[in-house]
Amino acid sequence: MFGEDYDCWLRLAGLTQKFEHIPSVLGYYWAGGGNTTNPERSLMGLQRLREAHFTPFARAKGIAEPAWIHFRLGQLLYRRGSFEEAKAHLESISGPIPLSMRLRIHEMRLFMRLRKAL
Repeated sequence: MFGEDYDCWLRLAGLTQKFEHIPSVLGYYWAGGGNTTNPERSLMGLQRLREAHFTPFARAKGIAEPAWIHFRLGQLLYRRGSFEEAKAHLESISGPIPLSMRLRIHEMRLFMRLRKAL
């Protein structure tokens, strides 16, 4: 589930809170190699999603935005070569995060430091 799907679910949640948990898998999302999603399109979609939903909600509640959104923005910006922007997003992550995310953040920071040193 990404951009458009996430936006749809958040808009629906703003209209009604009548959701039910379905305890079975109804479909799969392929996230492996061969995806045709353009990284720039992913970046723009995620930035729009953040501006439309996450930033206003976090400000209204006085809480931090979800770690995963800054992690993903950091990844996309890193891959684009926008290292300072990537670093800013990765450094803005606060609170407990999964070990796998923490390791990827350290890896990206290390590679950014190495790029500066070369």
